[in-house]
Amino acid sequence: MRRACLVVIAVFGATAVLLFCASAAPGAVLASGGGLYDVGGYELYLTCSGVGSPTVILDTGLGADHSEWSAVQTATAKFTRVCSWDRPGLGKSQQRLGRGPATPDQIVRELRALLAQAGIAPPYLLVGHSIGGINMRVYQMRHPAEVAGLVMAEGTPEQQELSGTGTESANGETIVFGPAAHSLLHWALPPGLPLVVVERANNTDSVWQAQQAALSTRSSNSLLIVALDSDHAVQTEQPAVATLGIRAAITATRDASALMCPATIEASGGKCIAAGTALPQNGVAVSIAELFAMCVGLLIVGISLGALGGYMVSRRRGRSA
Repeated sequence: MRRACLVVIAVFGATAVLLFCASAAPGAVLASGGGLYDVGGYELYLTCSGVGSPTVILDTGLGADHSEWSAVQTATAKFTRVCSWDRPGLGKSQQRLGRGPATPDQIVRELRALLAQAGIAPPYLLVGHSIGGINMRVYQMRHPAEVAGLVMAEGTPEQQELSGTGTESANGETIVFGPAAHSLLHWALPPGLPLVVVERANNTDSVWQAQQAALSTRSSNSLLIVALDSDHAVQTEQPAVATLGIRAAITATRDASALMCPATIEASGGKCIAAGTALPQNGVAVSIAELFAMCVGLLIVGISLGALGGYMVSRRRGRSA
């Protein structure tokens, strides 16, 4: 009897050791929770929750850590697997090796290495806030086969970052966007790939709104959502609206269907407007095509008035002669 008990204890002990080693080994699948993973001499933090495909990958704005996605991640985990991470030197991640500012391409390489080490396989729905939007668009451009769709939460338009100088946050994260931003000027998604753009309604301007509207036209299957009570940080100020945008993209991806405006968007403080539509501060939605038509119309009126004025002047001169 004693020998049998010892055998059972030994088996259980060996099983526990094997499970521990497997969970600690590089490349082990991260089912849920957070951990640090080596990506080439330094460790980056990744936390995942939920079950389902595609996996949502959340990237923050400049200088921010994964905690900014906390409310969105909790809500998204109810309908699919979702992961957020800390870029090097932020949150729980270690500083990257070497000196100098990062680039979006370097960030994409680090994120891919992190996901591989954690055993998080594609397809991915990439979600980026602010400059994280540039990172995620570069990811899709470099590795299109891995991406099932994108959500831009106040994603920075590439036109804002065309200079070669680095953009630096208050806590020291510096990223040079110039070359990547230039490459994104002609970026577009494959036909049918879902693209959701979530923009703020508060403290904005016509240039930013026009660029957000233009961004929403980069896919034939797109949805433009306005967070009516939000400033730039839509993921913390109106997480329900951001989550609805993610859920709409997940549904369209799974069903291979057109993006649909969420039924509860207005109750959550959001509004769907037609892709390619700018929402000026007076609240009147005007499409880019309509703006162009108005400008052309004004130009024609100006030319006509100029021609009429010239005709009247010539007639007066003719009479005086």
